[in-house]
Amino acid sequence: KAWADNGWPAEPDDSGSGITAPFNAPSQGPPPWNVYRIEPRSAIVTLGTEPGGLTRFRF
Repeated sequence: KAWADNGWPAEPDDSGSGITAPFNAPSQGPPPWNVYRIEPRSAIVTLGTEPGGLTRFRF
């Protein structure tokens, strides 16, 4: 429903655990596509220029 409310023509499949849509990227394979929720806890940033180094962000 969230996708349809925002203009994406995706709908839940019959099992309720995936979505289907009238389009897909060729590398994605046939529907239904599973939906996952990602909850990041931290991110690491690498500085590629001077002074260089790493920074860790925790959420």
